[in-house]
Amino acid sequence: MGFGSELSERSQNQTERSRATHNDQLGRQRSAFWPGAVTSSGAATDVDYLRRFHEHIGAIKREERKLEKQLGRLQHQLNGVRSAAKALGGSANRELTGVKKRVLSAAGRAKIAAAARRRWAKVRAKARKMAA
Repeated sequence: MGFGSELSERSQNQTERSRATHNDQLGRQRSAFWPGAVTSSGAATDVDYLRRFHEHIGAIKREERKLEKQLGRLQHQLNGVRSAAKALGGSANRELTGVKKRVLSAAGRAKIAAAARRRWAKVRAKARKMAA
């Protein structure tokens, strides 16, 4: 065996080790997304998956409790506003209505349409002058 074959063997061993390390890292990355995935070392990741799943469930439940507290505070404030309105004699149970629709008379619409026709007539007249 010569010097060249020794280098070739060494580089082949490095390549294999590099590939094994890469596959192990890839296995860990996959296990983060796929339940039941196994790393190249053979260690099951179901436990990690379940731990992360329970962490997410816990975070969701904490958020739910926070929102329920906030809802309670807002309902308490609303009750206070309603009682104040009732004490002042206003009806607090009345539903909010939308903004009243603005209506334009037929004469007003006719004036706007006539003005628009005059503006467009001017534009067309200028265009004819430019074309001629």
